[in-house]
Amino acid sequence: MSEQLQKSTACFKFNGGISVGPKWWWTLNLPWPIGAIEISNAQIAVSYLGARQVFERENVTCLELVRRFLITGVQLKHTEQSNSKFVLFSTLAAKRVLAHAEYLGYPVKS
Repeated sequence: MSEQLQKSTACFKFNGGISVGPKWWWTLNLPWPIGAIEISNAQIAVSYLGARQVFERENVTCLELVRRFLITGVQLKHTEQSNSKFVLFSTLAAKRVLAHAEYLGYPVKS
């Protein structure tokens, strides 16, 4: 199987905590393992408590490593108007999540 075909069919899923809301200081904070993030070639999706927010590739501006107090995670920066402005996926495997996103061609900031 060619590498291009592998990338186009790849989908990575991680469980962790999640913080979503209109601003970083006004969020719904859920601990591990309630949140999940799925990264595929076409989109990134976060899910929690039965809700699912999908971010198309063209609307993802950056995935950034975040370290605050006791939280290590990946902040999803985007231009999607219908989803939460602030999205932070908390996980101890943040660098692994970013490596998989970078492998699929998403902009990553560590």
